[in-house]
Amino acid sequence: RFISTSNENYPLMDYLKYLKDKNYYYNWTVLASDGNLNSSWATPRRIDIQGSIDIILINDTVSFGTIGMGGTANTTTNSPYPFSLRNDGNCFVNLSMNATPLWNTIASNSSYYQFKADNISGEEGAFDWANSKTGWNQMPISGQTVAVVALNFSDSKDSVEIDLLVTVPDQEAAGDRESTIPFEASLGE
Repeated sequence: RFISTSNENYPLMDYLKYLKDKNYYYNWTVLASDGNLNSSWATPRRIDIQGSIDIILINDTVSFGTIGMGGTANTTTNSPYPFSLRNDGNCFVNLSMNATPLWNTIASNSSYYQFKADNISGEEGAFDWANSKTGWNQMPISGQTVAVVALNFSDSKDSVEIDLLVTVPDQEAAGDRESTIPFEASLGE
């Protein structure tokens, strides 16, 4: 598009969404004018913008404490706090996840170990709610699932929380349990 300005600097008004990662680039050139005469167009310059994927895990541990047999607990009331992640990159990202088994008696996906994506208070609209996993879903033990689609990178809307819901299976013996949940970020454009 053609932009007319009398300034030496021109701040962009729109987000530059066409990234080199998707084989896009921008052409830039200038034409000087004094209002009566125009110069020739300057030699065009190609500008490649590489996506920077940079995710920060703000809260990286969830500890439910003691839960009795058949008992249930979740992070929706922030006690304990859910996982929270922030997009510090320059592009929208998708967040995928899976987990190691939490229970000794259940080694696959089940309703005993679930997750959901949710807004962080004050950052509503930070991701594509309709295409993300915003209702309770079985935690993927094998394979990965995309939990969050198009997490924004704008400072005012760049964070998401991942809530957990656990239910102790009736046949599970007492003892400490642990599960590791790796999060993977990919270009979400």
